[in-house]
Amino acid sequence: MRLPRLLLAGLLLGACAEPRQAREDDSGTLPPLTDRAAWRERVGWSDDCEEGHAAVPPSEGSGVRTYPLGEGRHLVEVECTRGAYQSGYVYALYDPRSTPARATPLRFPIHDGERWTMEPEIAGTPTFDPERRELEVFSKSRGIGDCGQLIRYGFPESGPELLWVRARDCDDAPREDSVPPPEAWPLVPLSALPAR
Repeated sequence: MRLPRLLLAGLLLGACAEPRQAREDDSGTLPPLTDRAAWRERVGWSDDCEEGHAAVPPSEGSGVRTYPLGEGRHLVEVECTRGAYQSGYVYALYDPRSTPARATPLRFPIHDGERWTMEPEIAGTPTFDPERRELEVFSKSRGIGDCGQLIRYGFPESGPELLWVRARDCDDAPREDSVPPPEAWPLVPLSALPAR
């Protein structure tokens, strides 16, 4: 009697495991970060981005990174161009819960000093905070970094959310040794944000 019960238990466990595996397969898996072509197929970034990457390859790897946002979601960061002191990036939100699992390109609110626009590419030096699941981008207006913007974005279900912007105008930034760090620059009012 014991053998049939064990056999039945094994069959039941096997039957339970099969749908779980099917769900994982249906949700898709993340391509290796080294496979830029596979990521481009999922994210669909522009030819300009790919040509910029081909002209000046990234300092390491394929130029693709992912950051966990919880519940299986990931922020996908793709380096497009490299400049003298900062790079250009596009981002996508990868959500395995969507059917089929896919990476949706993102647009970000950007302030050009006069107005807000929604842009698919961000220029600057990005840093991801894994505890807060937030992206901070320091965008220099000139090489020494005494003026520009420091922007922080969060990632709720609906896409990127602008949390705050700190900025320092180059006209207000005499080249001096006592330049405050970007974290101490004045906050920019988040009024008149463009629609997503």
